[in-house]
Amino acid sequence: MGRRYKGKFCNRIQPDMLGTGEVYYEVRVDTDKINFFTKILEAHERLAFVVQVDPARGTLGMLSTKSQEHELMQVLQSLPLKIEIL
Repeated sequence: MGRRYKGKFCNRIQPDMLGTGEVYYEVRVDTDKINFFTKILEAHERLAFVVQVDPARGTLGMLSTKSQEHELMQVLQSLPLKIEIL
């Protein structure tokens, strides 16, 4: 089994790093819900690639495609979690 990332932060994706057709969002969730949030998005046919930007604060980055952006927002709104889009 892989090890869980225990670092303090991950480098953020800068706008000039995105390719055409890609979107990046940062969100904040409760720290005890990070794993649940990640698994839900992965279960939606890889709707977004999720990275832990600052796990101690519950800050996550999501990389997706523009064609899936609307569906991603629908999934985020339907989750039974408090999600803050940064």
